[in-house]
Amino acid sequence: MRVWRRASEEEVERFLARLEREYGISGLPEGWVLVISGRRRFRLATPEAASLDPARQVGVYIAKETPFGLILSVEGSQMLGPLASRVIEVPERDLERWMAGEDLEVRADLGPGPVVVRCGSLYLGSGVYSRGRLRNMVPSARRLPLL
Repeated sequence: MRVWRRASEEEVERFLARLEREYGISGLPEGWVLVISGRRRFRLATPEAASLDPARQVGVYIAKETPFGLILSVEGSQMLGPLASRVIEVPERDLERWMAGEDLEVRADLGPGPVVVRCGSLYLGSGVYSRGRLRNMVPSARRLPLL
């Protein structure tokens, strides 16, 4: 049973408009197509993989729709983060806390809303920024225990 489908041109346009509005991302990485899996999940796949009819799942999971907007997965932030303008840099001293799922107090010259989170060249997923607080959106299953 196929649980995914390649996005129509209209769906790609709507997705790109949301990426632009929410993250400042104006396009998808070259060589990838948008795939919709489930009701609110998005993936990127190569055109060849997206044409495989019998495949159960294709591509890399990149985002889901939430009440906060589009939330990028860790892999989604790695693929799309370099294209984003709404990025918050987490200092290395807070890296473990972020990956353990903690919210952080940060200063950023951004309005409220979803952001890509990175530490140096490492893209760490996404969060929701508002009034100096960065809410962690890394799923609990992906979080690392604090040592």
